[in-house]
Amino acid sequence: MAGHRAHRFGASSETAEQLQLALETSEIAAAAMTARMKLPDIEERGKPKRRPIPDHIPRMEVELTPGADACADCGGRLRRIGEDVTEELEYVPGRFIVNRIVRPRLTCACCERFVQAPLPSRPIERGRPGPGLLAHVLVSKYADHLPLYRQNQWVRWSTAGSCPRLPRPSGSRARGSTRCGSPRPPKAR
Repeated sequence: MAGHRAHRFGASSETAEQLQLALETSEIAAAAMTARMKLPDIEERGKPKRRPIPDHIPRMEVELTPGADACADCGGRLRRIGEDVTEELEYVPGRFIVNRIVRPRLTCACCERFVQAPLPSRPIERGRPGPGLLAHVLVSKYADHLPLYRQNQWVRWSTAGSCPRLPRPSGSRARGSTRCGSPRPPKAR
């Protein structure tokens, strides 16, 4: 009986097909386990998203294009592949407007060189307020002695509730006014 068991259940009794089946089963189990343990795609949660400037504020569109219509390297034709849009909130006495700066992205058809006009300098780098709005805030604060919370109330009153998201919190206004007061040298690139 012991000989029969060794013959039937021993190491030499296993065939190549049985080993292949065992490998497939273990691979399927490992794939199922990794699928269950796979973490969801990580989104960037560190960067807060800005709310868009409301649509009912009038917009003034400016398109900045590079100087030449031909590639500087090979002389080939430039074609448009997209555009970058920057919106900047501006204050013109009596009303708010949005400066919409459009910079088309162009590429050469021959050498695939990328060309785009540079963004004009701004008072606050990557900030939304334009120079007119910042000047109005600073003059109202320092010359007219109007505190920032009163400026927020004035904006709400002047827009008559039609633009509830336009006024910025006073903390943002305070940071903007301190950034305007201390000019920094331009960054070396």
